[in-house]
Amino acid sequence: MSPGHGAYGESGTPAESDNSLVRAAWQPGSHGIPELRAAGPAQINGCDGAGVSPLATAAMAGNPEAVQVLLDGDADPNLVCGELRPLQAVFFPLLFVSAEKAQAGGADIEIVPPPQAPGVEYGSDPDREHRAGIVERLLAGGADPNLSADEFGYPLRLALLSGEAGLVEALMNHGADPALPKHLSASARLSGNGHLLPLLRRRVTR
Repeated sequence: MSPGHGAYGESGTPAESDNSLVRAAWQPGSHGIPELRAAGPAQINGCDGAGVSPLATAAMAGNPEAVQVLLDGDADPNLVCGELRPLQAVFFPLLFVSAEKAQAGGADIEIVPPPQAPGVEYGSDPDREHRAGIVERLLAGGADPNLSADEFGYPLRLALLSGEAGLVEALMNHGADPALPKHLSASARLSGNGHLLPLLRRRVTR
C-alpha cells in the first residue's frame, strides 16, 4: 500500500510508537484510556513493531471509547502503518473469521491473518456490536472512505466482504464511492453477501 500524507509527515514512515500505547488501545472498555489520554500526538501517531498504530489497534479491537480518545488527541485517521489504515483495521478480524468459516465449509481459500495485536484471538468471533459506531467516528474524524492503493483494501469492499450491513451503510452515508473498487458486485456475490448490494443505491450525503 502506498503511503499517504498525514498531519505528522508521510505515512508509512512514522516514528515507532511506544508499544505500551498499542497494548492500552487493545484493552477492553476503559482500562487503557488513562494512558491513551496522557500520550502526545507524536506517540499516538507511531507504529509498533507489528506494523499497527494505536488508533488502528483500537479500531481492530472494537473499542469505540479508545478510538474517540485517540482522535481527540490528534490521531491521524489516515495514518498507514505497514499496509494498514485505521479504517481498514475495523474489518480485519471480521474478514479473518469469515474466511475461517468458509475454509471449514470446504472453500479453497488462503487465510491471511491481520497484523497481530497483543491479546487478540482471531479464532473466535470478534465483538461486532461497536464496529459501525467506530466507522462513524473515524469518518467524522477525517478518515477517507475512498482511500486505498489496491483493489482489496477499499473500505467499502471490506465492509461488503464482512457481511455487515451497518458497516456498508455507514461508509455509504459518508460518501464511499460504489465505483471503487472495480468488480465490487462480483466480490460481494462470491463472498455470499450479494444481498447487501441494494445498500449501494441508498447513499446519503452528509
